[in-house]
Amino acid sequence: MASMGRKGAPDEPQPAGLDRASEQEERESHLVERVVASFGATPDSRLKELMQALTRHLHAFAQEVRLTEEEWQRAPIAAS
Repeated sequence: MASMGRKGAPDEPQPAGLDRASEQEERESHLVERVVASFGATPDSRLKELMQALTRHLHAFAQEVRLTEEEWQRAPIAAS
């Protein structure tokens, strides 16, 4: 039985590019959560909260503006 997509329509196979995009998003999501988790043992609870939020927000920003690797490397935050 075919699974149902949006509005009850059967799912159709996705073009390979969409599958790769989904896989990339999943990898990025796992990476962000691993970085966020890396702050889990931070003794200062406020610093932990700030760093975890900064990580999530910075990643969301990079996705929103489609930041390139070159742009990231040139960013002052990446250099520190």
